[in-house]
Amino acid sequence: MVGRVVPLVRSFISIPAGVFEMPLFPYFWLTLIGSAVWAFALAGVGWALGASYSRFDHDFTYAEYGIIFLVLMAVAIPLVARWRATGRQHGADGSDT
Repeated sequence: MVGRVVPLVRSFISIPAGVFEMPLFPYFWLTLIGSAVWAFALAGVGWALGASYSRFDHDFTYAEYGIIFLVLMAVAIPLVARWRATGRQHGADGSDT
């Protein structure tokens, strides 16, 4: 149930449930309760923001840019490292192809 309200974990919580052969009905009820908590929490946040949503959206834009930058760097750094390692490998064996 807790796994259904934790971001990112909620996407993968079904995998260990299947691996450990959790019975269907307890899984169903715990998923229902956890998903309902998540949905009502999001609805509550939306209700609380109400009219100030446009200000929140404007202020959060900078955080969005930061998150996008971090995700791009998390993807780019390993790719560049692999590309450099591959380039060194080709240069070390003496082949230019």
